[in-house]
Amino acid sequence: MYKKYYNIIFIFDICLNKTSLKNSNMTFGKRIKKLRESKGIYLREVGAALELDNAFISKVENEGRLLPRKHLGKLAEFLNVPKDELLVLWLSDKIKSIIEDKEIGKKALNKVLKDFEK
Repeated sequence: MYKKYYNIIFIFDICLNKTSLKNSNMTFGKRIKKLRESKGIYLREVGAALELDNAFISKVENEGRLLPRKHLGKLAEFLNVPKDELLVLWLSDKIKSIIEDKEIGKKALNKVLKDFEK
């Protein structure tokens, strides 16, 4: 349970630019593309591993779509990275896609952080 809250707080810290992380300025799509390319894996291999169309994986990597959450575990295993690493980036992108007004979004995230500290 604490791990779940830690991940959520970590994500909010990244969104509020309070946490410095090697990949904090990297989106989910950019990170998986970088991992895939560094391992010499073709786009079609990722698509096959996840049973998804290559065009869809390309859209995910180029930030046009967000990968469904149910595929994160399989993707992490395929790329040999911790699932939490991908989950943090995925949730961060998801939160940013929901927040339309940056200032109101910051206020909402600050409220959630305060609620978690109780």
